[in-house]
Parts: sequence; structure tokens; C-alpha cells
Amino acid sequence: MGRKPKLTNKELRTKYDRWMLNFVKGIKEIQELSPEAQTHLWFCVLQDCLFNTESNVFLSEMYKREDLYADEDKGILSDVQLAPMNKARLLEGMKNYVMNSGRRKWVETLNKIQTSANKEDY
Repeated sequence: MGRKPKLTNKELRTKYDRWMLNFVKGIKEIQELSPEAQTHLWFCVLQDCLFNTESNVFLSEMYKREDLYADEDKGILSDVQLAPMNKARLLEGMKNYVMNSGRRKWVETLNKIQTSANKEDY
């Protein structure tokens, strides 16, 4: 299998413009979601800052303790479990959309994340 020929500047610019257009369209789809859904997406993206080594010691300890959720959350995933999975789903979905997977698949990914948040299950 031979190497692919190098892209010309024009070809590279065309690809870049298409990817950027899809990226902007993906963001606009997020902006059309309900405020609750947008909040959940932001929580998934930013949740890591709650329990990193520089954050509040008590918050960090709370997120490390599995037994804190054991009594109240029978059969559902806690935010510390669910958010990273939905974050990965969100980022992978956006990457696929940018690389030309199509709007329908992107919207389906956003819907799956919303359903996951509502059911508190992946």
C-alpha cells in the first residue's frame, strides 16, 4: 500500500473549511438543546475540575468515596461514573460529525446523552 499524495494548499483549505463548518453546525445543535440538556453537557465536560488534586480537599474526597453513593442510589449510576462516559460519547460524536459522519448521527448522539442523563444510566 503506497503513501497518499500530499494535499495541495487548495485541497487542504477545502477540507479545513468543511470540517470547521461541521464543527460550527455541531455547536449550533448543542445551542438548540434545552437549558437543562446544555447544563448536563457542560457538567460532563467540566466535571473533572471537581475532584482533581488542586480542587477543594473535601470535594475531592467526596468523589473518591464510593460508599457515599451506595445507600441512596440503588441501581443508578452516580454523576462521577456517568459524566466521564457521556463526555467521551460527546467528544467522539463531535469528532465524527466534524469528519463528516452526518447531522443525523450527531443529533442521535446528543439524544443518547440526554436519555442517559434522564435515566441516570448509560
